Amino acid sequence: MILANPPFGKKSSVTITSDEGDVSRETLTIHGWRSYSVEELLARDKASLDLFWLKDDSLSDSDNLPPPEVIAAEIIEDLQAALDQLKELEADLPPTPSS
Repeated sequence: MILANPPFGKKSSVTITSDEGDVSRETLTIHGWRSYSVEELLARDKASLDLFWLKDDSLSDSDNLPPPEVIAAEIIEDLQAALDQLKELEADLPPTPSS
């Protein structure tokens, strides 16, 4: 079965292939998200619209953080290392047949 991932509330066609190779198509409407007004949210038990930052306990002294450019350079270095690992994995994959 192949199902595209449409936005919620939209129609998607589904292709179903049986073990015998028979193919059928159906159209589905995907439901899942609904918007709520602020009043509806506040009427719920234990509702809160307060936003806050979670404290990272691993940072013992957040006043002595490195400058933003140092933090950015470390992030770039980590992302580059991850990208290099993905390239190694890609190189190990078998080639795909051309169509």
